[in-house]
Amino acid sequence: MGKEFTQEHIMKICLPPELYLAVIKFQGQKELGKFYAGLLLLTKALYQEQLITKEVHEKYVYRYSRKLVPEEQPQKLTIEEQKQKQKIDERARAFAGAAS
Repeated sequence: MGKEFTQEHIMKICLPPELYLAVIKFQGQKELGKFYAGLLLLTKALYQEQLITKEVHEKYVYRYSRKLVPEEQPQKLTIEEQKQKQKIDERARAFAGAAS
């Protein structure tokens, strides 16, 4: 026989409306998916109750804090765009100097 896999580690919880709304607020504030919001709150509570180590806490806070829509990284400018931006910045400084 091979290894038997159980689903005992999976937990389904039914939240009263007040707690459910609080999780939804947290989810919106942190821009997380529903499951990550719940897991992040659970991770924070387990650490606060000293049931997990700081290392475990940091690992899972990092994992479950990933936003649903990642922020876009600023695109690198081409050489031509860098030159154009430099000209605009120089003109803006010259204008600011002339205005004072």
